Amino acid sequence: MSGGARTAEIARDALQEMLAAGDVAIFNIGPDKYNGRVVADAATRGTPNVSSALLSAGHVRRYGGGHRSGWCARASRERGIASK
Repeated sequence: MSGGARTAEIARDALQEMLAAGDVAIFNIGPDKYNGRVVADAATRGTPNVSSALLSAGHVRRYGGGHRSGWCARASRERGIASK
């Protein structure tokens, strides 16, 4: 498994753990710039803001629009996950 895939699995597992706490609520609901998509924040019983928790843990990064550069290889190195 590649380092990028492993990094994605770690992020997915962290999100699943937060959501498993239960009492999931969404708030700050609004339209996205693309028709039909919705932007919202999420909270659980144990995590007041899921996005902030994922950002703080380094599982995700902010996106402010425009072109995104790659980050999986860098994130894998920072976590000590070997790339194949």
